[in-house]
Amino acid sequence: MKKNDASWLSSLLGKKEVAGKVLVPEITYPQPNPETIIGLNHEGFSVPNPLRSFDSHSLILGSTGTGKTALIHRLVKGLGCRTIWLTYDQPEIESIRGAIANHERFELPVLVVADGIHQFADQLELIETIARDGIRSNVLLVVSAQLLADFPEAV
Repeated sequence: MKKNDASWLSSLLGKKEVAGKVLVPEITYPQPNPETIIGLNHEGFSVPNPLRSFDSHSLILGSTGTGKTALIHRLVKGLGCRTIWLTYDQPEIESIRGAIANHERFELPVLVVADGIHQFADQLELIETIARDGIRSNVLLVVSAQLLADFPEAV
């Protein structure tokens, strides 16, 4: 594989002489900030983390083994908010439900992750409440599913 360098660009721009010295333009590439992006797209441009704005819920769809859980981990890493991975018995879920019902607002965003929505059939009421009224209380929902058909109609 041929080593990439900037000599081809210098030949296009031409060399400049100043007092007997040849100046070659220096090329600098922007360094992506891993705290604000989740990766690069197919064209090599940075893809910003959509959860950083804390203003919307997210739905991640994909078949088994496509990296939905890995993507969620990458999205929530470094957000600086409280992240709660939904399981079957969590006391803080009741405090979130109460805050939303009483129209309270958390100072820092709370991110509730339901990875594999089909596993949480018994908590659909909570997920629906967060989806409908959570943003007002600064509670966001990240849900993953294999198919849109797996996503409960109520939510």
